[in-house]
Amino acid sequence: LRNFSGHRVVALKELKNYKYNILEFIKAIKDITIDWFYSSCITGFFGISKNPSTQNHIIVMESCNNTIHSFLSDVFLKIGWESKAELLYQIIE
Repeated sequence: LRNFSGHRVVALKELKNYKYNILEFIKAIKDITIDWFYSSCITGFFGISKNPSTQNHIIVMESCNNTIHSFLSDVFLKIGWESKAELLYQIIE
C-alpha cells in the first residue's frame, strides 16, 4: 500500500517492557505472526527496530487501509465458530 505521495505505509508495533527479556520478545513476534493468519490488515513483515527515546523494540510491518470492523464485516459469515472464538480471544488478549 502506498499513500498519495508514493511512500509505503507501514504499521509499527512497539513492544513495551520487552527490553531485557528476549524470550518474551520472541513470543510477542510469534503472536503477531499468528495474527497475520487471521488478519488481512497486515501483509508483510519488514523487520525490527528500536525506539531511541524508550529503548523499546518496534516491529515494522506492512499495513493496509483495513480496520478490524471492516475485516470482521468481510469474514464473519465466511468463518466457523472456532475461528470466531480465536479472533475474539486475540482481540481481548
